[in-house]
Amino acid sequence: MNHEQSGFSLIEILVALFLVTIVITTFTVSDSAFSNRSRLDQALDNLERAARFSKDEAVLRNAIVRILINLDEDPQTFTVQFTTNKDFLLTEEMLSIGEEGLGLSEQEEEEKEINDLNKQFSDVEEFTEEPFELPINIKILAVGNALTKNFQLGGQASLFVYPTGERDSSVIYLMSDDEMAYVELPKFTNQFERSYRQLDNPQTLEEDEEEYIKMAQDHFGRWLKD
Repeated sequence: MNHEQSGFSLIEILVALFLVTIVITTFTVSDSAFSNRSRLDQALDNLERAARFSKDEAVLRNAIVRILINLDEDPQTFTVQFTTNKDFLLTEEMLSIGEEGLGLSEQEEEEKEINDLNKQFSDVEEFTEEPFELPINIKILAVGNALTKNFQLGGQASLFVYPTGERDSSVIYLMSDDEMAYVELPKFTNQFERSYRQLDNPQTLEEDEEEYIKMAQDHFGRWLKD
């Protein structure tokens, strides 16, 4: 006597498990990419807010204001500061802080310049009581300054805004696990330009960072010529 078979065969179960695995993996990767883009946009939004605020603050206070970015901190931070000294003048040495390839004696002299510069500024508490911390998995790669033509990868980067409302024209480069983004801060207006770039063949995170830095340096060189 024949009995009708019920339930699923082993092959059917394995196929179902395989399809479920693909769906879960696709969802996880997509969700991770979305989260990284969201955090990247959050960091860019806050940097643009700092740029707008510092411009208004410089005019309001009739003083030099700066966005101070701490590239070597973990997590990286940035804040807005103003000078409390009405007679304060920026020197060429202060503007050139962050240049690459300095010798030991030049590094010691720069450290002194940094300390002297920091003494001239105080946090604008109306902007934030504590420095902004960059979101997890988001990193500021470099800060490019049109005035000094400096492409700064480490240390303290200062973007100055003057009592007239004029700012140092600059580009800030950031990266996540998935892509690089940059925002261009023009000298006179708050019309910021934001762009995103991805690698064709991503490798390890360290290798990707090196490639992103090369892409950023190439963009900065072309941006200076425009």
